[in-house]
Amino acid sequence: MGSISCPHFAIFPFLSPGHTIPLLYLSRLLRRRSVVVTLFTTAGNSPRIRASLQDIDVSIVELPFPQNIEGVPPGVENTDKLSFESSFLPFTRATEQMQESFEKALETLQPPASYVVSDSFLWWTLKSAQKIGVPRLGFFGTGNFSTTMYQILGRFRPHAGADSVDEPFSMTDFPEIQLTRNDFQPPFGDINPSGPSVEFMMDSMIALGMSNGLIVNSFYELESRYTDYWNKNLGPKA
Repeated sequence: MGSISCPHFAIFPFLSPGHTIPLLYLSRLLRRRSVVVTLFTTAGNSPRIRASLQDIDVSIVELPFPQNIEGVPPGVENTDKLSFESSFLPFTRATEQMQESFEKALETLQPPASYVVSDSFLWWTLKSAQKIGVPRLGFFGTGNFSTTMYQILGRFRPHAGADSVDEPFSMTDFPEIQLTRNDFQPPFGDINPSGPSVEFMMDSMIALGMSNGLIVNSFYELESRYTDYWNKNLGPKA
């Protein structure tokens, strides 16, 4: 009788505590179901992750973090070490330089990876998953409500008629929800948002739209209305 091979999840959290912790928990849930898990990070983040997962069998692969990034202090490999908000985008963009080392490590996994689960900020990992022919699942550390509201704002522009940043407007398809432009992180509440942050989010959302699914840090009963709306009108399936 032939043995049934277990799926192998290659998990790559963004290098930030609020993004990493939920994926460490996901790793635990998968191991309870005898799924093989390999977690990707950097040498600077590895000690905390190893300490958190020391009681379970998860492989941890350390990838080199790019050096000499303009706007990011040397040696910083996690957003909790960034002193200035202006460093966040250069730090996030720098992760794109990790694509080659990620792909080399991904290709050598045994057993081969069945899925790539990666933070939506690591949008370029979609290309890596496509290269080895496995599905990519994006990850959002926030719940379905906020992600849905941001998508509605960008797609349907319900705020376009608001004269000031404090003027309430109703959200498309959710008329009972009234928000203001100030409720959204700048510059996304602008009528016509632009700039490097918007370009980065566009990269992330385009890659997510081409992915095979979305894992959300929530549970269905809490946000069923927004999950159903996302799955019917936006996607990929959460």
